[in-house]
Amino acid sequence: MRADAALIPGADYKEVGSVWGHFTMFNLRAEDTAQIDAVYAKALADA
Repeated sequence: MRADAALIPGADYKEVGSVWGHFTMFNLRAEDTAQIDAVYAKALADA
């Protein structure tokens, strides 16, 4: 995804670190949810 974001003008790649990989999006751990929520909040604040 980093390479894809590099091809999009103005894109900002953010990596969310988790041992759950793609399952992170299912909010199985509060720590993962907090990271994802922070990325969304920043993106919406910058919009």
